[in-house]
Amino acid sequence: MVKRRWGFGVAAVVGVICAFGLVVGVSSETAARRSRVTGAEPREAVSLGERLRAVDAALARSDTDGAISEWHEAYASALGTAGWEPLADVADRAMRIDALSGGATRYRAEARTLYRFALFRARAAHSADGLRRLAGGFSALGQFEFAERVRQMADGGV
Repeated sequence: MVKRRWGFGVAAVVGVICAFGLVVGVSSETAARRSRVTGAEPREAVSLGERLRAVDAALARSDTDGAISEWHEAYASALGTAGWEPLADVADRAMRIDALSGGATRYRAEARTLYRFALFRARAAHSADGLRRLAGGFSALGQFEFAERVRQMADGGV
């Protein structure tokens, strides 16, 4: 008959739980310390509107790197929303970044992706105004035939 020793198994489980708690505690303390030192706010504390204004400010200064950095934060915030408007707003900023960089970045493709994602949401929301706005975005991308199809969806009652 084989006799099992539970003492080692219980000790191992307790050790793993303690190690996990230590890692979580250290990482949250590190994040809190970093925000105190850098003055950075946690991502959840900054609204999408504030992030878009930061992108606009960087674009106004012709600060491509700053605009790109802020745009990534706005992108992450927009993905967490339910409507089509935030995605379209972030796509519009991507087009402006592309224009500022002279087309030397991937942001035109990012805009296309966001406009298409927003299109699905606008169509699901039965938003004719949203479809018309997104048709304008596709036109700005040079996708005139697709933009016309989106306008037809808007005019046809979504």
